[in-house]
Amino acid sequence: MARRQQLFQHPLCQYRLEDGTECGLVADSVHHIVELEDGGAPREPDDLMSVCRSHHSVIHARRRGGRVAA
Repeated sequence: MARRQQLFQHPLCQYRLEDGTECGLVADSVHHIVELEDGGAPREPDDLMSVCRSHHSVIHARRRGGRVAA
């Protein structure tokens, strides 16, 4: 239910671009700002961020130390 509520309340990608603005594409994923394995809360709204699929992949690739083509 938290995922659905997050996407309803924030339907656009909240990923911050280099210029400080948000992406703004339609979000289809919800990202935990603090990963669950690092102690993030599964349903805590303050730990959720609506993102488009592309930026969700970017976030996780960078977390793993990888690079993603822009």
